[in-house]
Amino acid sequence: MYERLVYAELLRIFQGFSVREQSSDYGSDFTVATADHRAISIETKALQSPVATRVVHQFTGMATARATGGLLVSNQKLTRAAEGALRQAQQNGNKVSFVRWRDEGDSAALENAVHNLLREVGPGSSNEH
Repeated sequence: MYERLVYAELLRIFQGFSVREQSSDYGSDFTVATADHRAISIETKALQSPVATRVVHQFTGMATARATGGLLVSNQKLTRAAEGALRQAQQNGNKVSFVRWRDEGDSAALENAVHNLLREVGPGSSNEH
């Protein structure tokens, strides 16, 4: 259910972009791509407690395997250790980020996170044509 809500919000916010669902074997839930082929993968996690370090490690590992940037979206905040793991991945050159999205009240943060990551990955990061 959470994944569907995030998808609907991405479609609403990014009407001029390509927002696509990914198959489960791709390792992310969605991709957002611009006309100039900048793209990021988005992974959603609906959790009952803060996002643990293991989730961040799994996410950053998948993002590293892809050439695009990656955004982790959750209804929960990161634990302090998970924040450190994400920061370490970023310092290691991984184009990854996190945003907490619970409902439409968090949509500005979601929009900013996507735009910032798209700027960071630069043109030509997508395989979509």
